[in-house]
Amino acid sequence: MTARRGLNVKVNESVMDVCQVISNNSKLQLCSPASIVGAVITASRLGVSLDPNMKHAYLIPYGKVAKLEVSYMGLIDVASRLGNITISAHEVFSNDIFEPKLGAKKELNHVPVCFGDRGILVGVYAIAYFSDGTIDFETLDMEELSKCRQVSKNPNGSVYKLWEKEMYKKSAIRRLFKRLPKNKEIALVSSFDEKQSIGEDTSEFYEIEGVEIPVEQSAADKLNELT
Repeated sequence: MTARRGLNVKVNESVMDVCQVISNNSKLQLCSPASIVGAVITASRLGVSLDPNMKHAYLIPYGKVAKLEVSYMGLIDVASRLGNITISAHEVFSNDIFEPKLGAKKELNHVPVCFGDRGILVGVYAIAYFSDGTIDFETLDMEELSKCRQVSKNPNGSVYKLWEKEMYKKSAIRRLFKRLPKNKEIALVSSFDEKQSIGEDTSEFYEIEGVEIPVEQSAADKLNELT
C-alpha cells in the first residue's frame, strides 16, 4: 500500500466517523463539506483520531467553516508513540500539596485532596515520565494560563467555554512538547497545533503535493446528506 493510498483509507474511515458527530451537531451541519473534508485530511495526516469516543480531536464550527482542534489527549497519544515516554496533565488546587523541585534531577510531588474541599484552581502541570526513570514537567499558574488564553485565536469562543480546564492542560502539554525528543509525528502535530492556536493558516496540512485526496463515494454521499 502506498503512503497516499494509506492516507486515502484513513480519510474515508475518518469521514464515516465524523458523520456521527455531524448528525448530532446542527452547527456543523451548516459547515461546508470542503472544510469538513479538509479537517478530516488534516487529522489523518497528523495521526489523530476523530472517533468521538477517543476524544483525541474535534471538529469545531466557525460559521460555515469546520476546523480541526487536537485535544490534550490527542497530543499525549501522539507523544506516546515514541515508545519510551508517558505523559499526563493535571489540575492543581489550593488545598493540594504540590512540591516541584528543580536541579540536576527534577522531582515533583503532588498530593491532591481526594475527599473534601480541594479549594480553588491555582494552576496546571504536564509531566513526562521517561523509560530511564527521569521526568520533565511544565507548570503554569493562573496568570500564565490567562496569558495563553488571551493570545489564542478565540479566547472567549466555544472551545474555552466548553473545555476550559482541558485547554489549560493543553497549554502545559504544548510547552512541554517543545522539550521532548522529536520525531516526524510530534514535529508535525506540534507545528499544526501552534499555528491553529494563534489563528494562522493551516491549509498546508491537507495539501498533498497539490493533489486533492479523493473521498470514496459512500463517504461523500453520507457527508452531503448531513451538510
